[in-house]
Amino acid sequence: MLAAVAAGLAFCMTACSAQSNAPYQLPDWAMSIVEPELEDMDTAYATDKVDVYYDNTQSMYGFAAGGTMVRAVAALRDVVNQYSNTTTYTLNGTAGGTLQWTPFEGDLHSSMVDYEGFYTVGKGSFASGTGPLQMLYYQDSTMDPSAINVVITDLAEQNVDSSELASRINESILSQDGYSAALIGILGDFNGTKYVSDLDAVNQMNGTQVTGKVPIYILITGREAALDTYVNNLVAAFQNYELVQDTDFYVARYHAGNSARVVAHDEILTVDPAQEQDGMQKKDWQTAVINQNLGLEEIDASHLDTLIATDHYLNMFAYACNNDANGINTGRTTLNYFVPIGRTDGLDLPVDVKIYSENEDVTSSQLQAVYDTKDKITYSELVSEDPEEIATPEDWMTEDPEVTGAYAVNNEDGECTELLGWKNVRQISYDKDLKITQEIIQKGTPVYDMVMEADGRDVGDYYTGTDMGLAADTNLLHITIEFSREPEERESDTALLRIPVYAMAQSVENLPDWITAWDSAGTQDYIYHTFGLENFFRTLFGLNVQGDADYNRAVREVKIADILTCITGLPE
Repeated sequence: MLAAVAAGLAFCMTACSAQSNAPYQLPDWAMSIVEPELEDMDTAYATDKVDVYYDNTQSMYGFAAGGTMVRAVAALRDVVNQYSNTTTYTLNGTAGGTLQWTPFEGDLHSSMVDYEGFYTVGKGSFASGTGPLQMLYYQDSTMDPSAINVVITDLAEQNVDSSELASRINESILSQDGYSAALIGILGDFNGTKYVSDLDAVNQMNGTQVTGKVPIYILITGREAALDTYVNNLVAAFQNYELVQDTDFYVARYHAGNSARVVAHDEILTVDPAQEQDGMQKKDWQTAVINQNLGLEEIDASHLDTLIATDHYLNMFAYACNNDANGINTGRTTLNYFVPIGRTDGLDLPVDVKIYSENEDVTSSQLQAVYDTKDKITYSELVSEDPEEIATPEDWMTEDPEVTGAYAVNNEDGECTELLGWKNVRQISYDKDLKITQEIIQKGTPVYDMVMEADGRDVGDYYTGTDMGLAADTNLLHITIEFSREPEERESDTALLRIPVYAMAQSVENLPDWITAWDSAGTQDYIYHTFGLENFFRTLFGLNVQGDADYNRAVREVKIADILTCITGLPE
């Protein structure tokens, strides 16, 4: 990447007399990128919000007499006591006789043996079309998807398809960037009447007297680091009560990111504006310098203090525009970024890429909640105001809410000569002013040829030589940012742009033996097995067998890159 000296930057800073000289302050939204908060997970986990949901319907009563489940709930209580922000919920009847999840003030460990007082028998019934899990994952208002959610259930709910349930959990929780899941299976000692759904009759439960080991599950979702800590604490607590892993209980974890590789800033490749057109033989990405004659001068990170006022290293790109440049891109300024798309597991499976903008349509309230968690394209222009028209930055921001981070520029005498502020531009699809496009370049494609052909010109018309392209050794996301040199909308010569890139990778993992062993798998035994457990697990964890397209796939997203770019000297 080319470094520009401060003198080289001075030209573009004076290209527009209405703008003050650099350095500029960053807008508020950019500070979270250049100065991310560091979280100490060793000390922060105790303050995480934890919500525990214990299914206390009558089918769960038989576990009270069994030693394994009593010890597991005691261990769960010990972990609950480690977190200061925990609420436990059980099912209880409301004034209208309908069962709902309500806060539970007692102690689960001691209450489990109280059949009449703790369980739902005689306290009401579920509203039509609902049940314990349906209320949690199908209704918008019951569960907080951002918390560590711990659900104790037998996964045997009437009228709930296991795959659909897992898909709902994916949509409402696990599709958030960085969120994970864990499923703990417990072989609980059961002594009593075990109720399971009648698969052939609506709202019908069948009861059978049971003495033996029956599976029960703890489903946990939350942010990956916080969830990992919680599960580790729970496993340690189980072991404190002499529960043996892979004998009394089994643990399966899904890690957020789904094998998509997060890209380091220096791995994002730019088409560098070289000065010479001769000798365009390219051997590798590190030495490739592709001359597009952009009329741009790149500002190296070591010189960013000439542009941005900050004491912190800025993980960003910065360009100064020479409006008098002539060449193949006369009439517009084009920035090209190439983001390598890969997996951490080395498997040859697709990785899809998504960039979110503010104006996308969302089809449901659940998807809206997920969409709201995504970082969107953010674009701000540095605009100015005459202090004789507006007295203070505060007055300016009050008058125009789109202007943020405003500040005064004072002369040597302390007099305010100008107000500067970043104006946030939400709609960034200006076809005649600003245009952002993306495409995937397949591994092995001559990237240089592709860049030139996108201009509608044949490479041979401009350059000579046989090595006209650099074949990428991985798939690349090519992002193009075009600025018009005859803008209709732009109000400034300095713009700051953030493009977050998300990746969605299909995963292939080993299916745990205990999942297949506990699935009813057509045996018609729904007492000592769980109906649809394998499909539930595959859908929840994104499992698939290579080459078998019939299995359900869960696709989650992880942010793999944040491209932050400042360009100045643009024509207004």
